[in-house]
Amino acid sequence: ETGTILKSVQCRIGHIACPMGHYAPYFGDPSSHPLGGMSKKKKFKIKCNVCSKVCQSGHNCSYCDYNLCLPCSTIYCCNGHALKLWTHPEAQHDCVVCKKTPITAGYRCTVCEDYNICDLCTALPGRRVIQQIILDRMTVYLNYMDSHQTE
Repeated sequence: ETGTILKSVQCRIGHIACPMGHYAPYFGDPSSHPLGGMSKKKKFKIKCNVCSKVCQSGHNCSYCDYNLCLPCSTIYCCNGHALKLWTHPEAQHDCVVCKKTPITAGYRCTVCEDYNICDLCTALPGRRVIQQIILDRMTVYLNYMDSHQTE
């Protein structure tokens, strides 16, 4: 059991992970990307797996060939707080996006109470769910302000 815990913590030594939970180290430019030196003749372009934009720097999971540009490497809760990567094999939390329970790894908001997202929900579809919650809240606020504008 101790070996499992140590292995889990060792795999997630950084602050950023891919949706499969692997550590995604930082690369400063395309030449420092794990695949950057493979194509000398053709210009190597790295696309972010979340926003699909070409990124000059960011994070890469070499196991999954998963890339994140710097803006997409930070995940936010519905209240706008940056989430922190965590792993705890005995945890009993649930994911606010897919409702999976228990999750033993993912991202956690250190400000909001019990706001956790599993690793798989950090991919684009899960992020869209969070964006939609924020947009729905904004629509409610804007409608309220619009209806009370004459007061």
